[in-house]
Amino acid sequence: MGSLEFDQGLDVLVIMRHLHVFVARFSYNLNQQNFVERRPDRGSKNLNTISSKSIAASLRQHGLGILSTTVNFTYQFLAQKFKVFSHFLLDEYIRGHLSKERRWFRKHKAESGNLYPHGRALGFAMDIGKLGVLESGRTFLDQFRILITEIGNALGYVRMVRSAGMHHCAEAAQFLPTSTSRHADHKTKAEEEMEPFKFYQHLAQPGGSGGAGGTGGDGVSGGGLGQSFWSEGTLAASRTLDTVAQTLGANAGGKDGATDYFKALVQVFQQVLFDDSADGNPTSEEGTSRPIHLDNFYMIIPSLCLSWIDASCQAKNFMYKSNRAREAYYTDDGFAVGLAFILAITRQQDEFDALHWFQAVRSELDREAEQLGKKRKDQLREREAGDANRWAEKSKAGGLGALFGAGRAAFSKQRRQGGEEHAAAASGAGSGTAAGSGGGSQVALSPEEEEEAIQTLQQSEKRLEAMRRENDLLFFSLSGARIFFKR
Repeated sequence: MGSLEFDQGLDVLVIMRHLHVFVARFSYNLNQQNFVERRPDRGSKNLNTISSKSIAASLRQHGLGILSTTVNFTYQFLAQKFKVFSHFLLDEYIRGHLSKERRWFRKHKAESGNLYPHGRALGFAMDIGKLGVLESGRTFLDQFRILITEIGNALGYVRMVRSAGMHHCAEAAQFLPTSTSRHADHKTKAEEEMEPFKFYQHLAQPGGSGGAGGTGGDGVSGGGLGQSFWSEGTLAASRTLDTVAQTLGANAGGKDGATDYFKALVQVFQQVLFDDSADGNPTSEEGTSRPIHLDNFYMIIPSLCLSWIDASCQAKNFMYKSNRAREAYYTDDGFAVGLAFILAITRQQDEFDALHWFQAVRSELDREAEQLGKKRKDQLREREAGDANRWAEKSKAGGLGALFGAGRAAFSKQRRQGGEEHAAAASGAGSGTAAGSGGGSQVALSPEEEEEAIQTLQQSEKRLEAMRRENDLLFFSLSGARIFFKR
């Protein structure tokens, strides 16, 4: 692998040769543009990280030619993964269920407020889970989500390598002179600063730089001795230097930036998909040349999002444990990048936006939060009633203790009556617990049971807040990743 610098991690060639292992073991961070290892090697106490600076240090060793090679390797990897992706959607059960969901949403779109219901996505995920579970404990839907994540990780690696190349070229280009070094130029100052200095043109022109005497062809006195003054080796070296300077300027300036690589990959996949379909394969229901088994892909995205949210919550919970039996990570933006890429090549961005999925999830989480708030009020009333009963039993001996117990019971009853007016609609909706909490026939809970009920409610609130956070995080990541693949 060669000698490593202090800021260099895994070598770019090693990653490229084992790209399938890299995308499976590392998680991509879209904003920070780095990769973090999901699980350390056995016996290791450290996690490997890959950043743009470490890739730039590797590019200084191997050169810029590795950029195009990385894109070629990534295309071959994506082609293999997309075959597996296509075969999954070609399954009769998956294909039939997605078609049924699509027909249902078209029929009940107005009734559901143009929102794809959260319950149907959850039911679809549970139905796929009934098909079987792998040895790792994952369902087929989880494996499909991991496949999309690996596709996104590969694309994230291309973006990071391209950013590292721009960083490396920008550092090297600062030592090159610009066209302002020439004395005769009729261009503006801004154009001169953007144009790289032409060494061969400067040396080979009559009266070029190099010696004393004479007036050059550009009208500058003291120009030089002309083209015959320089040897062929010097002129050849100047041409090579011009090529290097042009390459550095193009890469450092980002004229063919990272998004161009993504657009090129999208165009290649679209040509293969739509051309193959036009050659005789079945077309979509909308009459386009898209393969029919890919036509309903956007309908499985809600279930995939729920799978990603559950996996992300579990992984972040394992971050706080010392003995990590499963993968623990705090970022996994590869799923969002892979999802945006597949939506672009299948041209289903508008169809997915019509589901308003993230808005539907927020509405469902708000509804559950409201129910938890009602349960917390019911628990408060039950606890106050239980305290009043226990004080009444302790004060049966009479005297001041009985008076104090009766006063506490009256105060609790007054607070309970005020709370019942506020929760009248909720108690009349059919909730047995809420309805029975205000009556006198409710069985009082023991202090241990009350504490257990409070802890259960707190855990539910934490789970709900974690799901809300992960849903918003996925929405922002997907929105940012879709910018790379805009038409």
